[in-house]
Amino acid sequence: MDIAYFSKFYSYPSRIAGSINYTRAICRELSKKVNITLVTQKFDTQKETQKEKFQVKFTQGKTLRIGYKNVVLPPFPLLAAKIAKKIQAEVLHFTTPLYKAPLLYSYYSIFKLFSPKLPRLFQPLVYREYTGFERALLNSLEKNTIVSSKNMALIHSMKYVPEGVDLNRIQKIKAGKKRSEFTVIFFGQLEQRKNPLLLAEAAALLKKENIVFLWSGTGSQKNALQNFIKDQGIKGELLPFRKDILRIVKSADIAVFPFAKNIPILASPQSLLEAMALGTNVIVSNYAPMNEICNSRNAEMLNELTAEKLAEKILTIYNNHSLAKEKRKQALQDVKEFDIKKTAKMLLAEYEAIA
Repeated sequence: MDIAYFSKFYSYPSRIAGSINYTRAICRELSKKVNITLVTQKFDTQKETQKEKFQVKFTQGKTLRIGYKNVVLPPFPLLAAKIAKKIQAEVLHFTTPLYKAPLLYSYYSIFKLFSPKLPRLFQPLVYREYTGFERALLNSLEKNTIVSSKNMALIHSMKYVPEGVDLNRIQKIKAGKKRSEFTVIFFGQLEQRKNPLLLAEAAALLKKENIVFLWSGTGSQKNALQNFIKDQGIKGELLPFRKDILRIVKSADIAVFPFAKNIPILASPQSLLEAMALGTNVIVSNYAPMNEICNSRNAEMLNELTAEKLAEKILTIYNNHSLAKEKRKQALQDVKEFDIKKTAKMLLAEYEAIA
């Protein structure tokens, strides 16, 4: 079977490292069973592509954007489809935010009228529960004349296939140098929807404790975060993006994911799955899709997004070593449900069903 797997993400700009890790891992795993071609944007990755066992096709940086009101399709769906057709793929696996999927299906059905030999389009649902933001957009799209009721029905019947992590690779990662202080880390995009400043506000409440706080990433809140850390005299550091960040995460005591409520989630939170697989305690917002991965047995669940509540959760782990150990142990067990091998089997079954 020939599969074209479309993803925007391939190289290592700092803001999308988790998506890249997943894209590479799933393509490597799928390539053991099917002929798979990754269709992606061209970043500075020509040397990196030579290391892969699967084929990579670039769109040479060209993009196609088709918009309706404030909803815009992902770049170059038509170009991806043309490449998929050229390599005679039977299925084009497309990754796009859920709320953009109805337009993608609608436009693709139009493309297929003019080019019947285009491969079958497949997009999985990577988490079970829509966020409030996505529900509102999907409701508005149902009133959109461009989006047919047939295509909306396709969205509501999409198959659940969660993104996974390469547990075999991650659990071989060695920890970086352990700090003498108890260490709390935030790693990922420094954007409002991921709430890096909330951890800084919690850190300001914990200055008397022997705790150091780390942030790794970049984004629109980077400068505000730097200024807050300096002004509040927080024992902490904003690290530049680095490819060995998972070694630092493994040596940390807590990884924090205080994601905001009702935001568009593009995929399963890779950084959360990676932290769990590394054996680091995690604190997460008790919202979808984080609460589809975590629960009170394997994590500290943050029901209220306030600095006070986050500080309380940090102190719970800081002051209770036996509880922290139990949660780490359970997390290592539960994250096996998101092993990339299981994800690959689920995808292969779906490809065979529609090819």
